[in-house]
Amino acid sequence: MSIKVVVVGYGSAFGMGHHHAEQVRATEGLELVGVCEPDAERRQAAAATEQVPTYARVDEVCEDESVDIVCLIVPHDLHAPLAIQAMEAGKHVLTEKPVQVCKCL
Repeated sequence: MSIKVVVVGYGSAFGMGHHHAEQVRATEGLELVGVCEPDAERRQAAAATEQVPTYARVDEVCEDESVDIVCLIVPHDLHAPLAIQAMEAGKHVLTEKPVQVCKCL
């Protein structure tokens, strides 16, 4: 049985969404089951490249009971709200960086 992962955020930030999708695939026991990307053009690119279902909204991912882990590859200011939303839906969450950027910066 594999742990099912959705990468949230496939955007143009140095190909990080694709990189994380590759790392999920390369990790024994994990299965990439989707990509969530609000931008339609990027979502189509993700579907073509990753060959997995796509979601337009995080709400859709949270409603999908088959998803175990949400891997957030989004701008810093979205980490906390999306992580909280996913955890409240019973998902485990991975973030690429700390949840919040220090306010003193």
